[in-house]
Amino acid sequence: MEPSEGILFIFAGLNQVFGEPGQILPEASLVGLMGGEDINIETFTTEKELNSGRLSQSLYIEVRRNDEPQNPFDWFEFNKE
Repeated sequence: MEPSEGILFIFAGLNQVFGEPGQILPEASLVGLMGGEDINIETFTTEKELNSGRLSQSLYIEVRRNDEPQNPFDWFEFNKE
């Protein structure tokens, strides 16, 4: 996704993607949904459980400014909701 000139967002791990190449999405609109089963966070409390392979979905986010990698935490708000 290219939100402005020179800025590129790369997402991997989405099960469903909204929009088409070249389409302009409205501000704050969803770009996709992740697949997989819902989990109960209470059962995934230790490092061992997190790395057990039972949690199958993960989202990869890459941000580039003028082809230089950027920290996604500077661009997105992350929370555990």
